[in-house]
Amino acid sequence: MAKGIIVVDVPENCMECEYRLTNGYCIPSRKDIFKFALSKQKPDWCPIQPMPEKKPLTGEASSPRDVLEEVLRAGYNTCIDEILEGAYKD
Repeated sequence: MAKGIIVVDVPENCMECEYRLTNGYCIPSRKDIFKFALSKQKPDWCPIQPMPEKKPLTGEASSPRDVLEEVLRAGYNTCIDEILEGAYKD
């Protein structure tokens, strides 16, 4: 099955999550989160994860390997920009 990304606000804990049912059930993970909701913790297995950070570009390339690394970093950053841009389109 193909995978996809849904961009949502990352909750601090289960109590703040918009995908939590009032009976203590996590919709995306299909797990009981009652104990996490009461303790205001976010479980490690939570399917809602923050977007990865962009990789810094150095702008310095003294060898072919450095050039390749810069190109890969730029491509990585472009992917993140495209995901976030698509998330806010009407």
